[in-house]
Amino acid sequence: MRRLLLIAAAAVGLAGCSPTIASRVQSFSSPEFQIAGRTFAVSPAGPQGRSLAFETYANVLETRLADRGLAFSSGRARADTYIAMSYSSDGGRTFTEIVPVYAPVGGGHVFNQGVVFGPGGPRPFTSVGYVRPTMAVVGHEPVQRTVFTRQLRLIFTDARTGRVLHERTAISQGGGGGFDQVALCMIEAVTEDFPGQPGLTRVVEVPTERCMAR
Repeated sequence: MRRLLLIAAAAVGLAGCSPTIASRVQSFSSPEFQIAGRTFAVSPAGPQGRSLAFETYANVLETRLADRGLAFSSGRARADTYIAMSYSSDGGRTFTEIVPVYAPVGGGHVFNQGVVFGPGGPRPFTSVGYVRPTMAVVGHEPVQRTVFTRQLRLIFTDARTGRVLHERTAISQGGGGGFDQVALCMIEAVTEDFPGQPGLTRVVEVPTERCMAR
């Protein structure tokens, strides 16, 4: 039973129970993109905009970007810059990994015998001690692992000309298949260091506890 528990623990660790959500964030900007003097509004890039989930994520995104100096209009019609937001999670990729099996090794009672010398001359003695076992790899087992790819994309466009001014994409991978499980962490990642240096890819790690609803 203990052996099975140790295998199960290893499988859970491989399934994506990580203390952080790591996202690869990349951005591109046109030369005329600037924050000052512009008003922004978040809009859906597809049918997701009709969901309450989208409204929730849009509100979080606005708060994050407002903290970075963006001015948001009271309505989409009044904004001169649209932020089209889209998000997705794929069906996952399943493969088999060989993981180590841990079990206690060694240890137990230890008997010592010898001779002690005292006023009455030599005298034999026997003592009993105990040595703790140590955990060691005793074998390997195949474990199936499914990794999902989650993506969050932002496209900034000029409301008058329709010209794309700025693009940001965050991609993460892990054992959680639903985007909702990592949404808040990925929004935090994609807005970190905004607008950032265009053309570079950064890895942003966000503690998983921040993915929980606030």
